[in-house]
Amino acid sequence: MALPVRCGLVLALVLAGGAAVGDAVVAAGLGSAVIAAYPFVRGARRGDFDPLEPINGFVAYTIFTMLIRGWVDLHYGGPILGPRYRASSPEFRNLMAWVFGYTGMFLAAFMAAYYSRVGALVANALPAPRWRPLSRFGVSIALVASLLASLPAAVFLRGRLGAAIAEGSYLATSRGGGLSGVSFLLRFALVGAYLAVLYNARRAPRIPLLAACGYALLISLVVFTLLPTKIIVANTLVLLVGAVHYLRRPVTVRSLVVAACGGLLLVPIMGAYRYGQSPAEIWHLIKSLPSEPYLIIAGLFQRSFGADSFLVILDGVDHGRPLELGRTFAGLSWWWVPRALWHEKPLTYAIEFWATYLRQSAYFPPNVSASPSMIGELYLNFWWPGVLIGGCVAGWLYRTVYAWFQRVPRSEASVLIYMLTVAVMIKAVEAPIADHMTEVVVNVTICMVVLLGIHLLMLVSRLRPA
Repeated sequence: MALPVRCGLVLALVLAGGAAVGDAVVAAGLGSAVIAAYPFVRGARRGDFDPLEPINGFVAYTIFTMLIRGWVDLHYGGPILGPRYRASSPEFRNLMAWVFGYTGMFLAAFMAAYYSRVGALVANALPAPRWRPLSRFGVSIALVASLLASLPAAVFLRGRLGAAIAEGSYLATSRGGGLSGVSFLLRFALVGAYLAVLYNARRAPRIPLLAACGYALLISLVVFTLLPTKIIVANTLVLLVGAVHYLRRPVTVRSLVVAACGGLLLVPIMGAYRYGQSPAEIWHLIKSLPSEPYLIIAGLFQRSFGADSFLVILDGVDHGRPLELGRTFAGLSWWWVPRALWHEKPLTYAIEFWATYLRQSAYFPPNVSASPSMIGELYLNFWWPGVLIGGCVAGWLYRTVYAWFQRVPRSEASVLIYMLTVAVMIKAVEAPIADHMTEVVVNVTICMVVLLGIHLLMLVSRLRPA
């Protein structure tokens, strides 16, 4: 019997069991869990499981932020929802059942599209460039040039945000706008460090590779001190794993879990810095982690509240809030315009979402952004058809990226572009969708600029007379 049929039978039994006990939350939650398990079971049975294939990280993060987070809210309540909902109330359980149900619908559509032939056909129509292998000279030049390109941005951000970070008002200050373009320049330093890792992953012994990885982590932490966004360090960890996996030797799932646990140790520490705690307070936090390990998970839960966001969206639409009908995607048409030329340029929809749906929550400090979740944003724009169609579009897009990567010759350049794209695709579970699409465009553009500069420099050096 084919695996999809078996999973379908298990899903039917789970739904029937939930219906038999008369609990919609149990039926919807377990049904969604069965659907979410499919790509992992499929990969294990076929023997070709790639832990860095985009569907795996995307589905795993969806499980965490929508299903596990929802289960925790049901049993222990949530700091975001607490002021408005009681976890034991029938209204809350009914809303969470819909959260689980729509999550299962989205994942089913996503997987059906992902495993169809559409993504592969689109990837075959895309260009498959053959990048030349990088030289030590080219990587060295990229390291120096990328640092110089990022230096003005570092000086600017230190002057603009340094005092705000120390005072704990970074979130309110950064939400004033005008930082996106400057923050893009910081990514040149990161890309230069990533190229050093990729070059050594393919050629060098272990010690130079470890040194390059340490340098990349150091640069990402320096960038974090200037612009305290935890995803900077997360992207670096994802790229380090991808460099080893695709250019040196395959990474096992166990190694990936160990690396993820190591990254989790940094979450509470980075959060403490972001909210303006003093060095002494941060050191006290570090010393308390062995005796209070829940702080590690708490930091991750503070970021991943997709089930909470989707629940308040469902409740809001049920009580008459109008659908957005695509308005949350409008940022795609103007993100590239500098704020210096358009002072009234709208801010990210994440800020409006907080003001509209989560302002009453004492969990958030004032004037912050909040993630609506990908599924929640699709529902907010186009109701349940948006969830269904959006899942299909996302599945085709994610498959196209992976099929393209499988098609192009393996090189430092292809791994760099692919891994930075996958890191954003996994995080896109949180939404806003427009912000993550913009981030992919920016990352790929910066990578192409650096790679083109290296190849032009190598071409000139070869043409220059001896």
